[in-house]
Amino acid sequence: MSIKGISLLLLLVSLLTFPFKKQEREITEEGVFPPFVLIQLFTSQGCSSCPPADSLLSEVAEQYESDKVFVLSYHVDYWDRLCWKDPFSQKAFTEKQQDYAGYFHSRNIYTPQVVVNGQDEFVGSNRSEMRAQINKYKSVKAPASLSIESKSRDHNQWMVEYELDGMSEKELFVKMAVVANERTTQVKRGENSNRTLTNTHVVLQEIRQKISDSKGSITIGLIDGLLNHKNLKVIAYVQGESGPILAADQITWTE
Repeated sequence: MSIKGISLLLLLVSLLTFPFKKQEREITEEGVFPPFVLIQLFTSQGCSSCPPADSLLSEVAEQYESDKVFVLSYHVDYWDRLCWKDPFSQKAFTEKQQDYAGYFHSRNIYTPQVVVNGQDEFVGSNRSEMRAQINKYKSVKAPASLSIESKSRDHNQWMVEYELDGMSEKELFVKMAVVANERTTQVKRGENSNRTLTNTHVVLQEIRQKISDSKGSITIGLIDGLLNHKNLKVIAYVQGESGPILAADQITWTE
């Protein structure tokens, strides 16, 4: 292995060996609106520790389908250097995880990592912690309420209107994630070589818009990979650059 290759390997080992120190945090925003839970998983098809976390996320989504529990799976790109390029990975999702690192005052990022309501993080395959965090946020009133509605859609774009109640801060964004309910991949190389992986609630695209009024709309230009629009949904949430998530809602693409 070349010196450059060894350096890269050591960098990845350092990222994966020294994960975030778990943060025990009080809920920083409380209010009068119905509770919600938004779970963000940072994962990769190149990571052998990730499939259990992917499966747990799917279980949670199924179990809490009728509740206001929303799940998002972000595939990061730093595993792509090791033999297998995750078809869902994006640099933007790695940068999103790095933003959380700043919020949690951590020097490192890792997979699988879960962030709940932008305020708590833990290893994504930790079943007991997942349940504890869901119960924690399901018992606390939210500081805001967000509702979204699909206004128009075709093979090229999807316009979604939103209405926000309960927040007046100027430095907030509505962030909208286009999510595939399920995708299956035959992994040919890397740590999960020769495995067939099923990923659920995969974020294919995420855009954001600064909030200037309590009502607005966002037009999502559907990239080529989204033209097969079956089994898609939009999950929207309100957040600053990072940190606490204040409200969330979702809609599904219906024919």
